[in-house]
Amino acid sequence: MRMFFNDRNVRRVIVLALFFGVLVLFRHLAILLVFFVLFERSLGTGARVLRDRFRVPLVVGVLLQIVLVLAAVAALGYVGWTKVVPAVPQIRGDIAGQFEHVKAWMHARGLDHMESLQAENLIERAQHYAGDVVTFLGSLGKSAI
Repeated sequence: MRMFFNDRNVRRVIVLALFFGVLVLFRHLAILLVFFVLFERSLGTGARVLRDRFRVPLVVGVLLQIVLVLAAVAALGYVGWTKVVPAVPQIRGDIAGQFEHVKAWMHARGLDHMESLQAENLIERAQHYAGDVVTFLGSLGKSAI
């Protein structure tokens, strides 16, 4: 390329044009590029902080971060499985009670025309959404394995 274009600015313009052309060509993968850069930069920054603070090599810093994140995810999963899942029936009952409390509060203030809160319908939607979240997390776990 230096043979054809002697001026550095012309070469820079052409390289930038090629770069943007490739970005346009692969625009459907742009979000993947953004997340990759964010992930890579955060791991690099964390590794440099660990290197400066604890005098460990960069590779050890990156591996330490990955182990810490996996440990945190495992701990949250354990707490969710042992504490949240058994409490779901109680939470469901509390939500229904809260809707009844809001309806009574609105009725006491003469806001009956706004009583479009249908507790059962809202709870069904929340259950459907929670089911979608669990399905997504399960597929994510299957693809990780």
